[in-house]
Amino acid sequence: MERIASNLEVKSGFLLKKSQNRHFFTRDNYKRRFFVLSPMSLQYFEPSDENPRHKMKGRIFLALMKAVETVQRGALDCQQQSETPQSGESCSLQIVYVEDVHNTFYTMYATAPSQSERDSWLSAIRQHAVARGARFAPTYHPSGNRYIVVDGTNSKWWYVRDSAGEYGYIPTNYIRKPDSLETFDWYYRKISRQRAEHMLLDAGRKEGCFLVRDSVSKKDAYTLSVMAKDVNNRSEWRVHHYHINLTEDNQFYLSEKHAFPSIPELIYYHKHNSGGA
Repeated sequence: MERIASNLEVKSGFLLKKSQNRHFFTRDNYKRRFFVLSPMSLQYFEPSDENPRHKMKGRIFLALMKAVETVQRGALDCQQQSETPQSGESCSLQIVYVEDVHNTFYTMYATAPSQSERDSWLSAIRQHAVARGARFAPTYHPSGNRYIVVDGTNSKWWYVRDSAGEYGYIPTNYIRKPDSLETFDWYYRKISRQRAEHMLLDAGRKEGCFLVRDSVSKKDAYTLSVMAKDVNNRSEWRVHHYHINLTEDNQFYLSEKHAFPSIPELIYYHKHNSGGA
C-alpha cells in the first residue's frame, strides 16, 4: 500500500469537492477537502482543526485517469462563490477515471480558490498521470459546434462525432440541446407515478431526492416527484408529487410567487431554497 510521505508529495492543498453521489437526482453537496497529489495517486482527506489529513475519504490512481479538464463557467453551483467574474472563466476542474472491471467512467469535480491554483493542479495532475501511463481519452472543447452523439449512456461524458468526422469525448456540462430537458439527469419522460416512487425509494431514501417526469394526467405538462420524511411519522418516507404549473405568460412555477421561464431554472431555485413549494 502506498504511504504518503513528504518526499513523495508533489502538491497539496484545500479544494472544494463536489459529492460523487451515484444517485444523480439528489441535491448537490460540496465539502472542503485536503488534496494530496503523489507520483502514484490523488488522495483527498476530511480535515480536522489540528490535522488536514485527519481522515482519508478517497483516492484516484493516476494510471486510471481518462481526462483532466477545466469546467465551463456556471456548470457547477458552487462556482458562483469561487469564480473570478471579470475573467469569464471558472476555477473548477474535473477528473474522469475508471475504477472497476466494466471500465465505467466516473467524474470528480473540485473547485480551487483561484484560476492560477486550478491551473497549477491541472498541470501537475496531467504531468504525473501521463508519467504513470494514463491513457487520456480524446476530448473536445466546443464553442458553438454541433455534434452527433455516438454513445450517450454516460451521464457525464458523451462519445461524439463532430462535423469533420472526428470522434472524441465531450463533458455533458459543456453542451445542451436547445430547449430540451433530456440532457438533465433528473428528467424522465414517460414513467408512471408508481415507477417514480420506486426509483426514489430505491435511491437510498435521502431528503430532497427528486426527479421530473411527464405528467400522467395532463398532456404536455410535468410533475416534480420529491422524497421526504412523513410529517406525522419521521421514521417513514414518502414521495410527494407536485404539478409544475404554467402562468398565462408561459412561466413555470410550483408556487406562483416563484415563477421562471424554464423548468431547469425552477429546479435550480427550489434546490437551493426550501420555501415556496
